[in-house]
Amino acid sequence: MPYVLTFNKDVIEEKIIKICKYLELKNQTFDGFIEWVLELREKLSIPHTLKDLINDDSNFKKMSVMAKEDPSTGGNPVELEVSDFEELYQNSFDGKL
Repeated sequence: MPYVLTFNKDVIEEKIIKICKYLELKNQTFDGFIEWVLELREKLSIPHTLKDLINDDSNFKKMSVMAKEDPSTGGNPVELEVSDFEELYQNSFDGKL
């Protein structure tokens, strides 16, 4: 999830700061929200990388084409291309924020 948030940062940052205030987070910034998400993920034992869940990144191209065609993709605040999905999958796999 943090990968998608950072991808959309330019468009959602103000909303994320409002969420921080609502949640009364100590650090009420976009980065503070990311830190909070990462801490929550750790508390819930959610793996940090996609690599922790699957050991094969060979289908990312195919998955990216499918994701681009998915009707729910239109709900993302930034229009995504197949290459964007590939980047998101790879970053999720590698744990790159």
